[in-house]
Amino acid sequence: DDGSLIIAPETEQRLSPVVEAILSVSPQNAAALIGELEPELDRLLHEKLGYPTEQTFRKLLNEALTVLLKTPLPETPPTLVNVAPGLYHYRNPQLEQLPEAQKFILRLGIDNHRRLADYARQLWPLF
Repeated sequence: DDGSLIIAPETEQRLSPVVEAILSVSPQNAAALIGELEPELDRLLHEKLGYPTEQTFRKLLNEALTVLLKTPLPETPPTLVNVAPGLYHYRNPQLEQLPEAQKFILRLGIDNHRRLADYARQLWPLF
């Protein structure tokens, strides 16, 4: 009503199936599966993706969970400003300065963001 731009609800809906797929596996089952696959995941990180040998899947997972949990969870959808045709920035400079991964998490929408953060909090202690 005030002319503010927000991320389209269709964007959240487009990403919701990914969130649902993640949440469909209990944190306990996810941790068990990752534990079983961890040696192979580490091998693939090094051999196929070229990560250094000191990098492990567990470290990457912990980094990803940290990024998710440190992403600010706004109370209302963040507003945007149009800076060029088809290019939008967050009106809030603190949100605009976030790393791209955290900006992507914001595009999930508040509800999906909250649900993934809750899941991450349950998964974290299992590692």
